[in-house]
Amino acid sequence: MRNSCSYEKVDSADRPARAHAAPSRLPGLDALRALAMLLGVVLHACVPYSGSTLSGLIWPVHNSETSPLCEALFWSIHAFRLPLFFFLAGYFSQKLMERQDLGSFYRQRAMRILVPYYVGLVTILPLNLVVWNSGWVLTGRSTWTQALSPFESFEGDLQHHYFGPAHLWFLMDLSILTLGWVGLRWSWPVAHRPAPPWRIPLGSTVWRPAVFALVSTVCLWDDLSLFTGHHNSFVPHVVRLAYYGFFFLMGVELCRRPVALKSLVSRPGLKFACALPALVTVVLLAPQGARGELGGLSALPLSAAVAWSAWFILAAALGWRSEEHTSELQSHSDLVCRLLLEK
Repeated sequence: MRNSCSYEKVDSADRPARAHAAPSRLPGLDALRALAMLLGVVLHACVPYSGSTLSGLIWPVHNSETSPLCEALFWSIHAFRLPLFFFLAGYFSQKLMERQDLGSFYRQRAMRILVPYYVGLVTILPLNLVVWNSGWVLTGRSTWTQALSPFESFEGDLQHHYFGPAHLWFLMDLSILTLGWVGLRWSWPVAHRPAPPWRIPLGSTVWRPAVFALVSTVCLWDDLSLFTGHHNSFVPHVVRLAYYGFFFLMGVELCRRPVALKSLVSRPGLKFACALPALVTVVLLAPQGARGELGGLSALPLSAAVAWSAWFILAAALGWRSEEHTSELQSHSDLVCRLLLEK
């Protein structure tokens, strides 16, 4: 006799109850996104104590004594945190679109991304500038006249990197990527069903993140300042959109291809071990890149190390969270099976 808890038997007997019990959110991935946000706090706290940070990043204060540990933490977290955010943004966008029509999705994304962005520009950004200007005055990098007057210019890098969305650049880029993707979906609709696996040879599951890292390496090698610098401008940075847009797009496509996603995130411990040598390379070479000492072929090792560590840590993190979520779903499934058998 076949297992009484098989999909074929339960599906026709209790389809509405099963659909109602399906989780609307993925707790593991939500927790991963929250962890990435907390790592952002650590990253920004390391800035004033690091011997090297992003070029063009005008921080209010810097400590006279620096810490190698803070510097290593800064570059390590910076290598994978934002790629992980954009990948999850693409993944959850596809999940949301599968439950809505394009019009509803467009309105929902506009309310969740565009509205916070523009509200932040007139609330958070001015308060941010007050703190930053106070820090520059107290450290002697500017005067109160320059800080308070809209007609008095700063000197050097302060003026050059002053006007822009600052920390809100993430929402600016995410809104462009999301709305652009909506436009593509409007022109080329996609059926709401799992897409077939990719028909391309990707080798062993251990090395599959390296295939995606090749594309990211090309973007970074074209403009290494994507990783080593901060572009504070309201004008979209095309190469930066291409770099993070690839992570967003892969989040979308791997959400549509569960088989490919499962292959990418399998064996997370081994993938994390593969990322460690790349992270060491990032920590060693990133200060030179931030000082503008790497260019041409000399920028290739750092570009490859950043892309490699980003994709392998992303795959490892998704694998761990997916395993946790899978075991949670399995426990619920076992409970349902026991109840059915008792009946």
